[in-house]
Amino acid sequence: MRDNEYNDYYVIVGKFFKRKRAETVLSIQDVAEILGRSKGWYGDAERGRNALTLEDCMKICDIYHTDLGELDKFIRASLNNKKDT
Repeated sequence: MRDNEYNDYYVIVGKFFKRKRAETVLSIQDVAEILGRSKGWYGDAERGRNALTLEDCMKICDIYHTDLGELDKFIRASLNNKKDT
């Protein structure tokens, strides 16, 4: 992957988690506390400014009662839409 593809990936992952959080009553602060991270760290993750580890993604998926499969589908669909434009 090129650097800009990594950046696209981070933004897409962040967008997925931001959408999932919007489906709940949780705030960025709530999620950060559950993860044992700072509010700034999680906010940056949702904006695609942090490279999340697989472990981070698994923990966040658990919080939102989703799984890595759904995240993967979102990433693939987003990347395919980007290629089509």
